Amino acid sequence: MIVNLNNKNRIINLFANGMFSLMIYLVLKIAIEPCNAQILSLKKVFKNDFIIGTALGYDEINGKYPDDIKMAIKQFNAISSAVLEWSSINPKPGIYNFETADKYVAFGEKNKMFIIAHGLIWHQLVPEWIFENKSGNITSRDTLLKRMRNYIFTVVGRYKGHI
Repeated sequence: MIVNLNNKNRIINLFANGMFSLMIYLVLKIAIEPCNAQILSLKKVFKNDFIIGTALGYDEINGKYPDDIKMAIKQFNAISSAVLEWSSINPKPGIYNFETADKYVAFGEKNKMFIIAHGLIWHQLVPEWIFENKSGNITSRDTLLKRMRNYIFTVVGRYKGHI
């Protein structure tokens, strides 16, 4: 993470990684730029610097933790989720389930958030069937590429202009 804090012609560059860098940045920003007491959310504090995001799981998207959703709306202006992964949307050949993914995208749009699709194909969330042929053996490279292309075009086509 590279961050530039500019306050009265004074620039501080911060090079760090992960959560630690965010904590340092928050401390520096508050110390260098007096914080307005009425600003009560990260997305408002950093609206001119960068987006602040969070990951939402199935339970949050499907309403199991309403307090988490309230916090996400208040604090964040970007969301990511694994709900667009292959195993979630296309768990079996020819069967697509967009219910949770549609809720995820609708939530982001309703709350004017930057919606991140994560990886459509990620090695840990790929259904086993895509690697198998009709006999249950390992499928051919061409079949696998055809299945990947079909899945990508189906999902991207559905959410084009929304994500």
